[in-house]
Amino acid sequence: MISSNPSENKLKRTNVGTFGLFFQGLGQEAPIAIFIGSVTGAAAFALGATPLAFVIGMVASLLSGNSVYQLSKKISHAGGYAAYVNRGLGKHLGVFSGYLFILYELVGPAFIILIYFWTFSSSINAVAGSTLPDYIGIVFIAVALIIAYIVVYRGLKLSVFSLTIIGLVQFAVVFIISSVLLVKSPVRTLTPFLPTTALDGWHGVFLGFITGSYGAYAGYGSIVPLGEEVKSPRKSIGRAVLLIIVVMGLTYIFATYAMVSAWGISSMSSFSQSGFPGAILAGKFLASYSESLVIALYDAVIFTPLVAMLTAGSRMIFSMSRQKLLPTYLSSVHKKFGTPSKAITFLTVLVSMIVIIDGAIFWLKDGFEVGIFFSWIILEIIWSLSTLLIHVFVNSSLSVQHKGKFSISEAITHIVFPTVATIIILLAIGYSLVGISMPIMLAPIILVIYALIVVVMMIRQRSTIRTLRFEEMGDVD
Repeated sequence: MISSNPSENKLKRTNVGTFGLFFQGLGQEAPIAIFIGSVTGAAAFALGATPLAFVIGMVASLLSGNSVYQLSKKISHAGGYAAYVNRGLGKHLGVFSGYLFILYELVGPAFIILIYFWTFSSSINAVAGSTLPDYIGIVFIAVALIIAYIVVYRGLKLSVFSLTIIGLVQFAVVFIISSVLLVKSPVRTLTPFLPTTALDGWHGVFLGFITGSYGAYAGYGSIVPLGEEVKSPRKSIGRAVLLIIVVMGLTYIFATYAMVSAWGISSMSSFSQSGFPGAILAGKFLASYSESLVIALYDAVIFTPLVAMLTAGSRMIFSMSRQKLLPTYLSSVHKKFGTPSKAITFLTVLVSMIVIIDGAIFWLKDGFEVGIFFSWIILEIIWSLSTLLIHVFVNSSLSVQHKGKFSISEAITHIVFPTVATIIILLAIGYSLVGISMPIMLAPIILVIYALIVVVMMIRQRSTIRTLRFEEMGDVD
């Protein structure tokens, strides 16, 4: 049961503010990943129009980020999006959003781990001339996950400090390399911002949007469940969300435009398959050691998205447990660190199980290169679809709770922006699901199965849901 002593189920308040939250959210996005990770998923479909996919991702993220900004001024809660949705759409959709966010933070770290597993040995071999076997990546991943677990377990201040240092280094490297690539590119045109160079035009652009560019901005969602732990949350969270989207949007667009220009628009079919295109370009257009530098930094920052995701996911599990929707022991708080320690351990174990099961199935079925590719791309699509659906609920929640007279500016921020954001999201979902085949089709199938399981669970929990009081657990106006 939940302790009768409120302090035993109360997260530790810190002095982390807007800029600390900016770097905490940045940890999930990992700027250096634009050279290797997030860009490959988008470029597989958007091809030469990859920068356009990131522009659309930025616009959609800003529109959805507006909803978070507006709601964060009223609600600061470990339930994050669940509390936001509850405010406008009611308890049932609020709880459903909470379960959906847990899925999002389960498959997120898992697909990140699998991407690194897929590229680790090949990246080291490419720059060192070594012959490391593929399975060596398991050791690297295990060490990274353990370190991330320890940092998250010990608290938000340590997390923010480490992610700030690593984030600053990444920004410096990304902007220096991108600038050099753009200057030395043989051709620079605006063609990368047109859909004509994508696979099947707009269909390819939106597939790139959902498999890479939109997810690349999703780090801002990782700070939403930190409302009970940060300084002035009703100001700092919203400001940090917009700052993350704008800064990362400009970074992504600049870097992808530089890479597409340097690689060659007509040659983009080989871009994603190269595994680490940004590193290859760095080695080609800069000093030879630049490729090794990018790969080494990229391998090192697997730590940052794991920290950000485990932090956010554990807070949602803590919140759901505190409301007796999950086993109540998961809502216990560490006496010294003030973190949801059992929820952190529980989430880490589940992520590890997903990685092992998903990776093993596809590796045995299709071999390492193809199998691990399918294993992470399926999880990434589940991850993207989950966050897209959550944002549809959040956007709708903001719109329906605003009643009575309102100014023109309020109509724009509470009605127009959320509605446009939802339309973009629904278009992206529709485009992404047209024409996909197995095994990638497993992604929406798994999501539907998970949703049905959640609905059954909620039916069994209906008496608990009826009596939920989000406003009594957190700081809600």
